[in-house]
Amino acid sequence: MKKFKFRLQKVMDFREAMESLAKDAYLDARAQRLEAEAVISSIESRRLEMLREPCTTIDAHQAIEGMMVRLDDEVRAQYTVISVLQEEEAQALQHWQNAKKEYEVLVKLHEKAIEEYRKEEGLEEQKELDEWSVTRRAA
Repeated sequence: MKKFKFRLQKVMDFREAMESLAKDAYLDARAQRLEAEAVISSIESRRLEMLREPCTTIDAHQAIEGMMVRLDDEVRAQYTVISVLQEEEAQALQHWQNAKKEYEVLVKLHEKAIEEYRKEEGLEEQKELDEWSVTRRAA
């Protein structure tokens, strides 16, 4: 019997590559979001450090107050960035899930094709054994 060949192998390989690229894009988007969240943590820790510093003069107190306002602005800006990154991450996740489904469909078709091939191979072997036993009895 001829060797098994899946007729959609190139399509399956392409879909696998697309799934891998989509997964990488999702992981990159997730990493960017996590980085942005880490920036907020560092801003918050800077803020706490400034609050712990003793203020001995009015000028120092005003400088710290001004810095607090700037840090608050940075945090707000960072939350805006995070919301955009969360949307991008959600889109990347959706794209990856769709690509994964498309690839899995072809994997299932491949498995069914292999199963059908093995079934036909078994039938052909049985047919050959039957022919062999008939010719053996006739001899």
